[in-house]
Amino acid sequence: MMDKLKGLDTVQYLVVVLLSYLLTFGLLGSLGVREYLITNYSRMVDFVVFLLIYLIAFAALAYFVDWLWSVLNIRKK
Repeated sequence: MMDKLKGLDTVQYLVVVLLSYLLTFGLLGSLGVREYLITNYSRMVDFVVFLLIYLIAFAALAYFVDWLWSVLNIRKK
């Protein structure tokens, strides 16, 4: 996975970070997942769950963005 992240350029890295943040905190936050976790468990559980989801989304989006860039021939070689 680290080799894939090292291959990302700055624009790809920023796209991955932005999409990961929007997917994790934007989508799941708007669905009420955060409030549910905080209400029924604690803020620590909320933090750990969202950190794990963010890292999984980050890794998946890194592969997706790299693939998309190669398919659309955005990367200049």
